[in-house]
Amino acid sequence: MPKPRVAVADLDTPNAFATGRSPRRAVIAVSTGLTGADSRRTRPRSLSRTFSHIAHRDVVVTATASFLGVLAGLVARFKLYSTMFGGGRDRRADRTGSDA
Repeated sequence: MPKPRVAVADLDTPNAFATGRSPRRAVIAVSTGLTGADSRRTRPRSLSRTFSHIAHRDVVVTATASFLGVLAGLVARFKLYSTMFGGGRDRRADRTGSDA
């Protein structure tokens, strides 16, 4: 796996996360809280978990799943609004003038 770029987030909480579409474009963000002396045991665990996210391409999987969820929500919302505002009527009956 190629060496990812590292970014530093100015946060007191010990945390690290990964981003990027592929291992070649990966960036690991490490908080300043993770660099403190209190997090000597937390640091290796947090960084190894972050590296595994990069190796398994979890960022791409999560982004794809999120996109599909948003798309399903938009389709459902469109269907709901189209039936609420007259999309479910028989339009031929409107042209003939019948009230059936």
